[in-house]
Amino acid sequence: MSKLLSMFENLDRGELTYPGGAEQNMDCDIVVVGGGGAGTTAAVRAAELGARVILVEKMSSLGGNSRFAGGLLSTNSEYQKSRGMRDNTDRYIETAYKHHKYTLNPAIFRRYISNSGTYYDWLVKHGLDTENTRWILDDAVCLIKKRTHPGYLGGHPAYGPGLMGSAILDLMKAYIDEKKIPVLLETKVRSLLTENGRVTGVLADGQNASYRINAGAVILSSGGFGGNVEMLRRFLPQYFSTDNYVSHYCLLSTTGDGIEMAEKIGAEVGRNMSVGISAISHIPGTYTVRSIVRQPLGILVNKNGQRFLCEDEADDAEFAMDLQPEGLGYYIYDRTSLLEAFKLAIETSPYGDEPPTWENLETDLLREKEEGKLAISDTLEGLCDYIGCSPEALRETVERCNRHYEQGYDNELFKKKENLRLIKDPPYFAIRILRNFDVTMGGVSINENLQALRPDGTVIPGLYVTGDCASNWMGTEYGPLFSSFAWAMNSGYIAAEEAQKHVKDNN
Repeated sequence: MSKLLSMFENLDRGELTYPGGAEQNMDCDIVVVGGGGAGTTAAVRAAELGARVILVEKMSSLGGNSRFAGGLLSTNSEYQKSRGMRDNTDRYIETAYKHHKYTLNPAIFRRYISNSGTYYDWLVKHGLDTENTRWILDDAVCLIKKRTHPGYLGGHPAYGPGLMGSAILDLMKAYIDEKKIPVLLETKVRSLLTENGRVTGVLADGQNASYRINAGAVILSSGGFGGNVEMLRRFLPQYFSTDNYVSHYCLLSTTGDGIEMAEKIGAEVGRNMSVGISAISHIPGTYTVRSIVRQPLGILVNKNGQRFLCEDEADDAEFAMDLQPEGLGYYIYDRTSLLEAFKLAIETSPYGDEPPTWENLETDLLREKEEGKLAISDTLEGLCDYIGCSPEALRETVERCNRHYEQGYDNELFKKKENLRLIKDPPYFAIRILRNFDVTMGGVSINENLQALRPDGTVIPGLYVTGDCASNWMGTEYGPLFSSFAWAMNSGYIAAEEAQKHVKDNN
């Protein structure tokens, strides 16, 4: 069974315990399960429309995975049009259809993308700091320029708090506080209430009380299942069937609760499931060292000291990585190649993110050595205990790669000539590499109105599903880039409107 390593290490935590207590009855129009980006958006939009809302979140604070989201897709907002940006709606829809090989539900995807501008303009009305934003990817993705909070998790400026995810959550939380929308923190929804095939509320356990919340509609915004190994193996066995290490960007608390609850009342689950997974990552690790391994100047070996893939063709090599002992690899650098890789990382920081700095490099290398995430030695042989290979095997691999450099051609795995380097200038470095995934996407089948569906395609009245908990807005591939967070936000907005319409129609 896969061994999960969290990107956020000691800052991440799994679920609490939920002992519950004496049951309290509560009534509302809409109960929102999960207080991440989709859930808080749903709660705010529903309240704006006049609904009585209760928001339930199992952790100690609102935010979920959305707290760490970097960019928000918007294709057709009035804000963009007023600044001369073109409408990218059809182009983005076409890109998604082709990317997913037409396995997504076009009605869902078109509605979501077409709403992206409406949602962005709504954020602007709620006070989004547009002076602190930049646009990338043909003016379709908005990112915050700089952090507005003193700290950020993971040591990476592309992740919050402080960028788009946390900026939106701050706006939502301010509205929730101002309007005094009831929020039950540290409270876990255990099951959905039903009556004559309709969803009529939830049962939940908190720290000192249990709750029967009666509602006209339920919005599931409880996230994916990246912290649940059993569900990973069930729905994505191609990636998670081995007993290997894999790191993850999503929080340990994303355990697929909503998916399991919906399945128990007859919802279809398991269609169009995907995960964003990469083969070459140094996570958990510092931003400086993670930036180095993005540059393919070193030599990538497994625990036997053997190369197993071409270093500059590693983006889609997650299966090759999983075939290696324990699913681990090690990037071998000498001093010269490591410093050159770091210089390239500074010059090629993606999406305009804050680049790593020379001032942090030595400190981070020594810190990671102490934490066991890399090894440093004056000799190649000194790396072998850390890697687990014999000195002879590693020496032979490095000498062969040095010959590739001298002859200007890698006749083994065909690494590009411009990426070949000599490895002979001590000290030497072995940086741990493993597969990484960010979030799972998919769970409960929905239609274009975000209503949960049974296996026969009929609607489960009163149940709406958003964000990473929902299927069919995408196919079995991850992407396009930045789509998951934008879907979460827009699906929360749309679900609120549909749920409130349902409540009014049935009163």
